[in-house]
Amino acid sequence: MRTATLCLLTFLATLALTTARPAVDALGRTVFNTTITLQVVINPPLRRGYQVPEVPVNTWQSLADTGAELVRFSGWFPYPRLAVAQLYRPTTTNTFWDFTLIDPLVEDYMNAMQGRRTIINFCTIPQWMFKTNGPIPFPSNPDEPIWNYEQGTDLVDPTCGEVATYFANLFAWYTQGGFTDELGVFHRSDFHYTFNIWEILNEGSHGLSKELYTQIYDAIVSKIRAINPQQEFMGLALGSHNDFDRYKYFLNQANHRPTDTPIHYISFHQYALPSVRDNSSLWNFFDPVNDFIKEVDQIVKIRDALNPKVQLDCDEFGSILPGDPNGDPNILPEYWVGTGNMYAYAVAKLSLAGLSALGQSQLMGYPSQYPSVSLVDWNTGKPNPRLLCQNLVNSFIKKGDLVKELSYKDNIYQFGIWPANGDKYRVLVLNELNKVSTKFSVEGVSRGTLYYIDLTTGTEPYRMSAINGPITLRGWATAFAVDI
Repeated sequence: MRTATLCLLTFLATLALTTARPAVDALGRTVFNTTITLQVVINPPLRRGYQVPEVPVNTWQSLADTGAELVRFSGWFPYPRLAVAQLYRPTTTNTFWDFTLIDPLVEDYMNAMQGRRTIINFCTIPQWMFKTNGPIPFPSNPDEPIWNYEQGTDLVDPTCGEVATYFANLFAWYTQGGFTDELGVFHRSDFHYTFNIWEILNEGSHGLSKELYTQIYDAIVSKIRAINPQQEFMGLALGSHNDFDRYKYFLNQANHRPTDTPIHYISFHQYALPSVRDNSSLWNFFDPVNDFIKEVDQIVKIRDALNPKVQLDCDEFGSILPGDPNGDPNILPEYWVGTGNMYAYAVAKLSLAGLSALGQSQLMGYPSQYPSVSLVDWNTGKPNPRLLCQNLVNSFIKKGDLVKELSYKDNIYQFGIWPANGDKYRVLVLNELNKVSTKFSVEGVSRGTLYYIDLTTGTEPYRMSAINGPITLRGWATAFAVDI
């Protein structure tokens, strides 16, 4: 029986990898094929020699300990000296390339990834490549943010060749041991990394039209493919919602030049405010996920119609409290537990929609830089309950497992998992509300072990308790019930 089950799992897993949507067996189970992952946004607390030295060390170790693949490295504009390798327009005598502050961040990220698959996004175009009334000043202190660095909507070079060359040089610096600059000077590096996926730009930077974004994408892809023809690419990284015309335009190969420009992945983002249903729930984190699923369903339909082999990655997913990025750092412990519970729910629901990856955002946030989005405690670099919930989910659901939505009643969500390796059947069980549930039975598990995170577990990875009949869950608990 076990051999037959494993054969079925293997067949369905293979089928899932070659079709747009998850395969379904006779019992209504689908193959789980979603990478459980996260995003790293570069910022000062990740830098070596930070004012509290153990914070970056612990934070990078927290990333390593996740074991996650396809972790997105994002070089974002508020810290130009940490994200842009050529801050000034080249002259006839100088090209101003400088990787001094960027290299340690890339090295620490790659070391933490320990050979696992990567997504790299240097998402900031040097400001001087855009037409403005004058130079845009930025702080000399690399740790001081500037939120208006990205200005201008028209490129100085409308052919996009200047932009494409910049990103191709970045790619060559880290993957080929160096590059030859605009003046014919070779800049040597010690790096020969493999970047599995190169993502292009982020959240409609500079308000780019869909046409100009596509032109920039094509130009960058062409330049990088000349260096590595096997490189995979990810496009869009949309932060706007229900912007379906952008998906339709970009996924239509006829709009690309050349028309066979590869699109391996497209990406999009979701940040939510928890909703309030009633006084007893305080916040509800399931409602925004349910709303987001409707949008994802439309994206999937567009993808299936225009470019069905393209994979989908929500590589920024999370919840933001009012006031961020300069939010109140005194965040209630309930929030961290609730938003971790939300991620677990999203993993289950979006895996059924055919999402290839779901990246929780972001590894390090801190006061003045989206504190409510952090996955670690910014005072220590150690995981908070958001990251602990992700690690728990990653421990009990693996690619190739068969999964099925079991029930969603009395504010308890149950999601069944039949492991591909023949391990014991288990159920993801989530309490939607911030109050103790009534007693309920776990479907298919009358006796076994419960692994859970809730408001009592604090910084522990999880706690365990025995299952012997019906159980209760504390508020916003994320739990796995494993059969005896």
